[in-house]
Amino acid sequence: MKKEFPIVIISILLITFVSGCVIFDSIANFKGPEYIPSNFQLIKNTTNENSSVLVYRIPNRLYFFGVAAVKDSDKTAINNLTSTINSERLSSNSSNVIKTNETINVDGHQTQLYTETMNIFRFEISFYDITWHCDNSGLTIFSFGLVPSSQMSEIKQMLQSIKCHNTFIFF
Repeated sequence: MKKEFPIVIISILLITFVSGCVIFDSIANFKGPEYIPSNFQLIKNTTNENSSVLVYRIPNRLYFFGVAAVKDSDKTAINNLTSTINSERLSSNSSNVIKTNETINVDGHQTQLYTETMNIFRFEISFYDITWHCDNSGLTIFSFGLVPSSQMSEIKQMLQSIKCHNTFIFF
């Protein structure tokens, strides 16, 4: 009986520890970007059982950064978004619009960032969009925005700070 006592105690401790670790990938836990430039403010946070939408804006300007997460375990949304948005993205450039496409790493996913930069009255603004799917959480993430071209490096930092799933939460 004395030899079994430590095994029982260790088993109880192990079961308690494992039961306190929960795999946790709810849409309600999608937090959007961890890095937010000081001039952006969260103006909208709408979350329901199937999606989460966060919109950040520069006060008193038309510039914004939006990110949405959608439950998409069968990859329907990612297929529809990719085929609709990116089908004609890189047609020809013009003297006022420069279109670019670059690969960036977001939470371990290689994805394409599409940008259209426009020169309006000698001021450059950029519209961007990006879409990726997280197999671990079953979420499709879509982000888009309109920002001064000078802030695209900060937008990339915001995008790269997005985590699409939590692995474990310890109680």
